[in-house]
Parts: sequence; structure tokens; C-alpha cells
Amino acid sequence: MRAQEQNPQTDEKRNLVKMNLTGVVFRNFQFAYERTITKRLGVQVSYGFIPTGQVPLVDQYIKDDNVNNVRMGGSNFTLEPRIYLGRGYGHGFYIAPYYRYSHFDVDNVTYNYTSEDPMHQVKKFPLLFLGRRTQTMLG
Repeated sequence: MRAQEQNPQTDEKRNLVKMNLTGVVFRNFQFAYERTITKRLGVQVSYGFIPTGQVPLVDQYIKDDNVNNVRMGGSNFTLEPRIYLGRGYGHGFYIAPYYRYSHFDVDNVTYNYTSEDPMHQVKKFPLLFLGRRTQTMLG
């Protein structure tokens, strides 16, 4: 009879919702959901995005007309199974092979071209960064 009883407190501890608060300062919003399946195994799914806008703090550290008006934005998605080495649900160090997909746009990058020729040209070009990565993390 006791084997069929569910402990609601244990079920609540198996679900974690996370947000990276330090990234908010740089307009980098990261959210994650982790489900602990067994005492040693969990799965985390995370999503992050940077709204399109000026690169934070670029004007303070880089004094260059080519990057003054640069705008960037993008997103990433991560799937991460976790193998916990500690005791209890989701406790202790873990090993996590993961897959991450990232997509970022950089726009308004300018290049001022000057030469001995009196013609002066300014070229603007967009950049697109796509990334897929698999790796193992220790946490």
C-alpha cells in the first residue's frame, strides 16, 4: 500500500525553473527548466535570447566609428541530460553532455574606406552567426 503513495514534496523538488539574473544587466535573458528523473539522472532544457539593440558598453570601451552603431540580437537553445554524482535528487556534482543551437545577427557594422583617391566610401554589412555545438560539461 505504501509503495503506491506519492510524496508531493518529492515531486515538487524534481522540477526546477531557473533564470540567470546577472545576464539581465547585458540584455541577455536565460531561462531553464530541469526535471530530475531519478536520483542520478536529470534533463535540463534552456532557452536564451538577446533582444536586438546596441551592444552593451561598447561605447565605453571601444572608441571606433566602425562599431559605434552596431546592433545585435539572437537566441540559443540547449538540451542537456545530467548525470549526478551526489546523493539525493539533483544534488552534487554532475556530468552533462549537451547540444546547443545558437543564432545571432549583427547589423550596422560599417567600414570606412579611405585611400589616396579622393573618393571616400562607407560600407555597411550585416553578419549572421549560426552555431551548433555538442560538448560535455562538469558542474
